[in-house]
Amino acid sequence: MVKHTNLLLIGGSGQNVGKTTFTTDILKTFASKHNIIAIKTSCHFHGILDTDIVIANNEKYVIVKETVINTGKDSARMLESGALEVYFIQAKDINIGEAYNYLTKTLNPHQLTICESASLRKHLIPQIFLALTSSTEIDIPDNKLILNKADLFIEDYLENKNKVESYL
Repeated sequence: MVKHTNLLLIGGSGQNVGKTTFTTDILKTFASKHNIIAIKTSCHFHGILDTDIVIANNEKYVIVKETVINTGKDSARMLESGALEVYFIQAKDINIGEAYNYLTKTLNPHQLTICESASLRKHLIPQIFLALTSSTEIDIPDNKLILNKADLFIEDYLENKNKVESYL
């Protein structure tokens, strides 16, 4: 597996554990000082909006570049939070690594990147892999296996946000 030294990967034990909120908080804190690319992945395929710029659209994956902040999508929240550019990858877990590699070939290889995706950890080694967990949400079983590779765990971020933000 290839190590991506410019990548902060954020995964979670399930839904509603604060992954996007944490990602946008990181962007709000650091994007004014550093140009940061943000990437959101999903194993569920959603429609392509008229405002999306299609980077790739094939039977394995869809990659779009976000251009507006008012779509209600998590990736639009990342753009609103100060990311230089935001990309949304839609692919089944088996194809997520291929889709990420396709996208990053078009980007500056030294570009600071933050990516919200637990499943991408199956395909590469990031500089840092943060795992958000919750004491109240139901875990996704497959994510537990991936999270064992995390460099750092943050539990109950949404409830402890102020404490964590004091470290940023």
